[in-house]
Amino acid sequence: MNLILFSEDDFQNYSHLGMLAVPFSDSRGLHMRKVLKLVPGDSVKIGMVGDSGYFVMTVAKLDEKSIILMPGSEFIASPPLVPVTMIIGQVRPICMKRILRDAVCLGISRVILTLGENCEKSYADSGIYRNGEYLKYLIDGGMQAGSTLITHVDFASSVSEAVKMTSAVRQKLLLDNVIGALSMGSINLEKESTVLSIGPERGWTDDERRLFIDAGFDPVLMGKRILRTETAVPVGGGILLSILGLL
Repeated sequence: MNLILFSEDDFQNYSHLGMLAVPFSDSRGLHMRKVLKLVPGDSVKIGMVGDSGYFVMTVAKLDEKSIILMPGSEFIASPPLVPVTMIIGQVRPICMKRILRDAVCLGISRVILTLGENCEKSYADSGIYRNGEYLKYLIDGGMQAGSTLITHVDFASSVSEAVKMTSAVRQKLLLDNVIGALSMGSINLEKESTVLSIGPERGWTDDERRLFIDAGFDPVLMGKRILRTETAVPVGGGILLSILGLL
């Protein structure tokens, strides 16, 4: 972890006499003790999810149950999220966990997870969405990236719905090996809000491709090899950020 993130409720629960007492029963407290091996006097970056930045705090002491952190005066602003939305076809939850982490690491502002005609319908009803577990992986991405700002996730029941959710954006790309005519790395884009659509493991159907094209999406590709969705997200996202001059 390059930054330890807490929710607002965590801060309230763990705050005591101006200090932050993180119990070792909390995985973050255990991480600071066992992995970071912090001792009194050491510094650690602590932030709250959604805040504009984070503080560098100092370890005051460790007892049998918790690590006690002393507030610091050094405040570091988090890098802003980039004006990119990704429409991503639903994949197996175990793969989606990695996708969501990577989206936050890239600084993607918004992800729309959508069912497609080639998606396994049960993926969208997975427990990671019903019980909010997916938020944990977004926060994991923020801790890896060293950012308090995490990607916002919306859900769509179909490609048609996902397309409507991005109707206000002018620049839109459909990453597709079937009809993609231009190499993604060769296109020119303005430095403004952009949507990138990435299909599920079996890709979009012809009907779904027509929906994207009719909505103003330009088809592009990243070579002739077909990538897994969890690979296409960080690779395609990285190329897009480079084109937009955001890397």
